Amino acid sequence: MFIGPRTYITRIDQALVVAPPDAPRGLFEAAFNELRASMEFYTNALGITLPTQPVLVMTGGGEGQGYVGDVTPGPFVSLRFYGAGWADPALETRARLSRFVSHEALHFWNGALLSSAEGTPSWLHEGGADYAALLSANN
Repeated sequence: MFIGPRTYITRIDQALVVAPPDAPRGLFEAAFNELRASMEFYTNALGITLPTQPVLVMTGGGEGQGYVGDVTPGPFVSLRFYGAGWADPALETRARLSRFVSHEALHFWNGALLSSAEGTPSWLHEGGADYAALLSANN
């Protein structure tokens, strides 16, 4: 659930994307398209439709460089992008963006529907998401 202005919400087939209207358009469109493609890929590849509509919250701009993603059960993901280089991502930046968004999208399945046994190293959970992101990118 998002509590805020409706103008921040864009609905895609099976998810909500929340971003301020002044979010960098190139970044928003690239992330939005990757989320759509990776969710379709994972739904088909895993044969599991998510029982709850996921929410992706995205912000861009600010100082610094890089990106951070956080996923919580529900499923809910927050993507934060820092630096002017994300405003209109170049081809190399779009490739990183694609892997990043696809990685976080997989956590809708391997975090919300499935969980690791207690004591499982985090690299296995995160490594699985990285592997799935590569599969999704090559689809």
